[in-house]
Amino acid sequence: MLRAGIPFLAILLRIAIVLAFYTILRVVFIDQYADVKPEDFWSIVFGGIRFDIWAIAWLSSPYILLRLLWQKEEGLIARIIEWIFILPNVCGLALNCLDLEYYAFSRRRSTSDYFDIATGGGEIWNQLG
Repeated sequence: MLRAGIPFLAILLRIAIVLAFYTILRVVFIDQYADVKPEDFWSIVFGGIRFDIWAIAWLSSPYILLRLLWQKEEGLIARIIEWIFILPNVCGLALNCLDLEYYAFSRRRSTSDYFDIATGGGEIWNQLG
């Protein structure tokens, strides 16, 4: 049924590469905007890595599931599965890059603002109530 080995290692390698990009962006953010004491730097980076692992897991979960179930390397379905990995992760990295500039403008991270925009900023509930 499911073969262990190469597909699992390929999934882990892809996730590790995406995690490296997120970590680089986090270090750039800390370098640009945070007044961090040297002794706190690594605890902030490792705390961020924990958060990034969950974000990558959510973004990549459809790919991981499909890749484990469909192990053929060729064909249309394999290409679609590859794009299911690429598109969400590129969007996540792009939003993270945009957050670098957004923070310079607003002095707050954009994550909460994304949720406000997605839910109508609470205005729908204010108007109903």
